[in-house]
Amino acid sequence: MSKLENPYAGIPAACVNGTMSNRQRQAVYVGLKKGEIQVITSVATLTEGYDEPSLECVILARPTLSQALYMQMVGRGIRLCPDIGKTDCLVYDFGTGNVERFGRIDEPIEISLENLNVDENPAEVINCPKCGACTSTRTRICSECRTILIEPKEDDELEPFDDVPDEAASEQLSEEEIEQCRIYRQHLREAYQQGYKPGWAIIKFREQYGIYPPAWWGQGAVFGSNPTPTKQEQYTTHIKQLATKHGEIEPWVDRHLELEFGQGFNVPSLALIG
Repeated sequence: MSKLENPYAGIPAACVNGTMSNRQRQAVYVGLKKGEIQVITSVATLTEGYDEPSLECVILARPTLSQALYMQMVGRGIRLCPDIGKTDCLVYDFGTGNVERFGRIDEPIEISLENLNVDENPAEVINCPKCGACTSTRTRICSECRTILIEPKEDDELEPFDDVPDEAASEQLSEEEIEQCRIYRQHLREAYQQGYKPGWAIIKFREQYGIYPPAWWGQGAVFGSNPTPTKQEQYTTHIKQLATKHGEIEPWVDRHLELEFGQGFNVPSLALIG
């Protein structure tokens, strides 16, 4: 067993690599499980398949252009382990650029069948100016200390909030449906303010109620029932920017403009909209 003792910190550490026998490696793993070893370094041996739920820290010291491999490496430390009261996992990226390329492991990951050049499509990750943690600008808020990274759009840009978009149609709604409509419209407005795709509101609603909201419920949720030309142009620019950012095509833009400014009845099902 290759075992290294840090003379300064007094932290028992060990190294495993491809030249070691299975018996030697197992001795290191057992030592870690017992607490006799607190740090293991490896050379392409623990990147995938190794399962020790008690791990609470992962240090990345090698770069990769494979998102799958990146997830495997960080995944060594994100398993649940209630036996030791584990609540989180620290991930240190020592100059490999992996986090900048692929983003935080706890952020939503966009999956595509197309081959993307990661150098041309880097994750939007910055260091929080307050705590220094790597965090995604998609959230506009630091994932660790909750510092606001990008100020949300001011409320005074928006028209007064209407609970239900169509008074005539709303007469057919029950009190429960009116409340659901109000919640969905709040989600749509929040999605706009936070820079999320409108589909985020649909997902939130479905998680809460187990169904998709009727398309017309979203009419005027952001800028009200009588938006000015300036507000229409502002929202159109917002939707087009989201489409460019997420690789959506023109029909996606048209659908969401119809949902905000049209009657919404022309959209067949929100289950088809991202």
